[in-house]
Amino acid sequence: MNRLTRLLLFGVLVLLTACARSTPPPITVPPAATTARAEARRAQVETLDRNGRRSPLAPLQERNLAVGEGVDVDETGSAVLKFADLLLVEVLRDGELQVRQFVQDDSSALIDFGLATGVVVGDFNPQQEINRRLTITTEFARIEVVGTRFVLARERETPLWWLVGLEAQADHLQVTADGVTKTVATGQARWVAPIGEPSAGIGAQMENVQGWLDAARGGRAQPELGEVLWPQADVLANTDPLVELPPPGQPFTLEGVILTLDPEGLFGAPAYALEDCNGDGIGDIAMVGGRLQFDFRPILARVRALDVTVWNRSGPGQGQLIVYDPARNPMNKEVVTVGAGQTEVMALRSQPGRPYHYAALELADGCFLGFSLTPPQADGSPGAPRPAVSMVEPMPTVTPTAIPAVTPTPTTASPECRAFADTLNLRAGPGLDYPPFAVIGRGALLEPLARSEDGAWLLVAVPDAGKGWVRNAEPFVRCNFDPAILPVEKAPPTPTPLPTATPTARPAVTPTPPPPRTRPEGQGWLQALPLATIGGYQVEIVLDGGYKDWLILTDLSGVKPTLVDSIVFDRACKALFSPNANIEDDLMAVVWFAYDDTYLYVAFDVRDEGFVPYTGRDLRFFLGDAPQLLLDVDLPGDYYDTGLNADDLQIDFHPGWPQQDLPPRAVLWQLSTQRPRELTEAVVAVGPQPGLFWPSELGYFLEAAVPWKALGIVPKPGLTLGLVASVSDNDTAKTNVQECMISTDPQRNWRDPTTWGTLILVEPGPF
Repeated sequence: MNRLTRLLLFGVLVLLTACARSTPPPITVPPAATTARAEARRAQVETLDRNGRRSPLAPLQERNLAVGEGVDVDETGSAVLKFADLLLVEVLRDGELQVRQFVQDDSSALIDFGLATGVVVGDFNPQQEINRRLTITTEFARIEVVGTRFVLARERETPLWWLVGLEAQADHLQVTADGVTKTVATGQARWVAPIGEPSAGIGAQMENVQGWLDAARGGRAQPELGEVLWPQADVLANTDPLVELPPPGQPFTLEGVILTLDPEGLFGAPAYALEDCNGDGIGDIAMVGGRLQFDFRPILARVRALDVTVWNRSGPGQGQLIVYDPARNPMNKEVVTVGAGQTEVMALRSQPGRPYHYAALELADGCFLGFSLTPPQADGSPGAPRPAVSMVEPMPTVTPTAIPAVTPTPTTASPECRAFADTLNLRAGPGLDYPPFAVIGRGALLEPLARSEDGAWLLVAVPDAGKGWVRNAEPFVRCNFDPAILPVEKAPPTPTPLPTATPTARPAVTPTPPPPRTRPEGQGWLQALPLATIGGYQVEIVLDGGYKDWLILTDLSGVKPTLVDSIVFDRACKALFSPNANIEDDLMAVVWFAYDDTYLYVAFDVRDEGFVPYTGRDLRFFLGDAPQLLLDVDLPGDYYDTGLNADDLQIDFHPGWPQQDLPPRAVLWQLSTQRPRELTEAVVAVGPQPGLFWPSELGYFLEAAVPWKALGIVPKPGLTLGLVASVSDNDTAKTNVQECMISTDPQRNWRDPTTWGTLILVEPGPF
């Protein structure tokens, strides 16, 4: 090789070396990097590699895990996964977890794993000042965690996941299902089912949760977490609140349960009507080839006992009650057993850990009278079937016919006589050793044996009491038989009158002081200001939907509106109409009151980021966005009465909805009878401009004038009334469901007027 050739080869070598230095090295697949260390705390723990192969992990042993690998523990097993200093995860109770992703740098960390079954307890290290996020994916939910402590548990017998916030800051623990995301706060739990969005928030007794976790960590048997978090339901409802029957396919509610008349029914052409089937004065849901669907999910309790009261028109076997689990899989059923014209309570009970989420009542020809979600007995055993209405069949009133003037022929067949009065006063016959006057409750069956010559008495046989004479006159007894068929016997002897006792002097009794004029201050004291001249200015309220008049009244009197902010009904108070709404509270309001000789004036300024008023055809405005008043118009007269009287009223205001052609209006409920009427005498206006305290896109302003005459009140300064002001809220579009209510009274119970607050009609003059 000559010198020129060697020089050329040397140059080529230098060039190739330079090119090699500027070319990046080839990409190689490194071995799986360690993402977590798994430690077995109890026996029966296995690790899983990327190919699903299992390897036992003895107690107190550790093993590195990479992405794609995981752990599996049995019913009593326990394992801990440590993700550097960021996250500690316990896997318990037949849990199986797989690490799907782990990315960490100096400023952030992202962890993603899938969970098939079991229980996971997570604890992010709050000392790590980096942006960290954990994602857990189950078969129908996704959980996002940012620096918090939580429990995620799968029930074994029911497709339900439970997420509990042990220590969660705002928005640091979220669950998403069916496209809906909800936050879980500290001390709060939500369940997630295969169908629908996450449940409403349920307050968790943390000491019970901790006890349950301690048992799981120790491998001890315990009930499902839902049994600990969820009280068993106790609901009794009949159809009396139904003013009219919603059309098939439109949901409606009874005591919080969502009901729907199936438009398909059993054979494709069902018939539904509201009629009194069993003659008790209550309109029932009559069905021919119909199906009534039940949805128990809004009830913040566990449904394990369902009793449905039906009245049958057809024969036995012509109907059934079916219950379903959270995935809408059928669990059990009960068939109608009674014949035509009879009432039956169809009862179903589930095993522990298997709640009902749905049910369906199918009737070929019959009526739905009501239902009961029956709680267990004190010892935990299933409660007895509970009817929704009285099971005493009302007897028809027979128009009396003239008795022919002939001697009746005695008959050996004794007709049945059923009592209709609340009590029966029985006059005892000769030779009986029970008191001369006995009391038998409503519905007692009497066997008439004979009548007196004057027809004023009947000789009857009383079950478990023997024979006795009954005065045959109202209001004592009414019977569905002809007294003429009875033999005649001598009337009972006239009772000897008791001697008149000479009254003795009694010590003077200190008269009972009159009841207080107001309820306790903690239940809310509100003031209605007089429309009078204040500071030389004549105050007036013009019902135009504007807050200007109320602002003037506030400025002149110095009396500020009352805040409405106590949550008294919480099915979904943290729900937002829009998940992007940048507000701290979903619902808040203030309320003013004023009065003159003709009207009680009220104004609500409501902040609500989503406007969903009631769209039904009846008067249940509270199933949508609606202000409400509870009024006891005779506060001194029944101050201590915990029950509802004729003077206890409810007024609901509908804000209207121009897009749906719904005008603002009001409804007046007589609470003791649950009968509503539209309050056409009231004037209701909703403002087109923003409210005083919040912008219009986050609420509405409603003012109304309610005539005193409609309330049966003659107003006068100093008068006090029982009163609660509240606001209902619904944030689920295209539904009619009450999800939340806030109130001026944290003790509000609409059934108990003693829990209500006070409205005071302020005297005119300086304030």
